[in-house]
Amino acid sequence: MVFRGLKESKGVAEAVSDELILEAQRILARYEGIFVEPSGAASLAGLIKALNKGLIDRDDLVVIEATGTGFKDLKTISSYMVDVPIVEPSLDSLEQSLITLRGKD
Repeated sequence: MVFRGLKESKGVAEAVSDELILEAQRILARYEGIFVEPSGAASLAGLIKALNKGLIDRDDLVVIEATGTGFKDLKTISSYMVDVPIVEPSLDSLEQSLITLRGKD
């Protein structure tokens, strides 16, 4: 069904590397506050690749799905995330973590 839909709509599909998927996962977390598992970031990785190849214009309206919580695959996340702060459930702890993170940018 997917391939038929791609053909009928004259769409494209792109294979993406694990590295690009993990980068897309980081982008979603950092800039959108969305924590997805790697498979949930594959659509953004495909969009990035298509943009870089010129298959999609930067002015085009594009909708992607980002599904599957990142909590389902913490092992993968922990393999490349270091120094993840633990934020206690208090406003003071959150504020201190944000101050610390801002200093690392």
